[in-house]
Amino acid sequence: MAAPSPSSGDRAPTRETASTQRLTIAPYSSFSGLSSGKPVISGLFSLGGHLWDILFFPGGYYSGSPYAAVFLRLVSSDHREQVRVLVDFTLVNRRGGMTSGGEDDGSYTRCGYHVFGPGPATVGRCCFGFPEFILQHDLAASGVLLRGDRLVVECAVRLAADADEVLRRGPRPLDDELRRGLRRMLEDGTGADVTFVVRGERFRAHRCVLAARSPVLLAELHGPAARAMGGTQDTDDATTTITIDDMEPDAFAAMLRFAYDDTLPELPGNSDRDATGVHMAQHLLAAADLYRMDALSQACQDRLARCVTPATAADTYALADRLGLRLLKAAVVRDVAATGARGIEAVKNSEGFRRLAAADAATAEEMVRKVMAAASAHVKREEVSTA
Repeated sequence: MAAPSPSSGDRAPTRETASTQRLTIAPYSSFSGLSSGKPVISGLFSLGGHLWDILFFPGGYYSGSPYAAVFLRLVSSDHREQVRVLVDFTLVNRRGGMTSGGEDDGSYTRCGYHVFGPGPATVGRCCFGFPEFILQHDLAASGVLLRGDRLVVECAVRLAADADEVLRRGPRPLDDELRRGLRRMLEDGTGADVTFVVRGERFRAHRCVLAARSPVLLAELHGPAARAMGGTQDTDDATTTITIDDMEPDAFAAMLRFAYDDTLPELPGNSDRDATGVHMAQHLLAAADLYRMDALSQACQDRLARCVTPATAADTYALADRLGLRLLKAAVVRDVAATGARGIEAVKNSEGFRRLAAADAATAEEMVRKVMAAASAHVKREEVSTA
């Protein structure tokens, strides 16, 4: 009898700039026992003049990891330019993954963006994905994702032309009815089983919601870390109380609200360029990085990219540099460069830039250098267009 093998069939029609591929693993039980670091690999597919495949690690990517992992791999041996991709990985449910209305129906999806740099596709720089994609135990126990001992891993890939396209994409919104229901639960505290005390202000919440939105909170509220994080038991309502001293209450409240309904707070004066609102978005972006809330990070980056001003540009650039957010840094450079010599000088004279120069002179110099280069290129393009 031939050994079972995964199938890479069920492929959707492809275009030059987008492709959706499916890796079917059947019977899944024959592969779930693979040791860490051993992938199930799809067949090759072509997109944008390059060859790609999908790697799924049932036993985890790292030794001892409780998670199954998934990656998109650029197989082409060499490429001379950057390849930017938007990627959605989905474990398709037993009904095919989507309802007729286009909403998720029990499937499991994670999304991301990656830039493959030019040069040889060497190990460690040719893959993008999630080493902590889904808990192996949760996958094995799922009657929705596993049907007839069969797992379908879908990978939707789209080539992205520039940073703006990625920032415009934004996070996928929650269903309106679900959003309203979760918001009510947060506001009235129904069923709350954890209380956060942030600099003296109390916030009641639900472990299951927070764990679903943040892998860090999942570990802190349900894993071994829950016993080591200093929580105390509230005898009045049998909830755990956790103290947080390194966040402002307003920022924590906004993060909590986003976890429940995917919305950012309204800005003062209803203006995206208001300094107070920008500072709030900066605090939220730092919190999103701390708690690994990808959707919140994307929403904050989108807002900050739309509200670059001389007063806020340096602070946003410094934060983006610290968090390794290349797209947001590029957006700041582009917008400052477009303001011309007067705008650039205003940025250099801002309090934010003075703080950056005092704290990290190298990053301040890098910002000025990139802005000046972008401004010079902008002037040259205008000269060519008017010639």
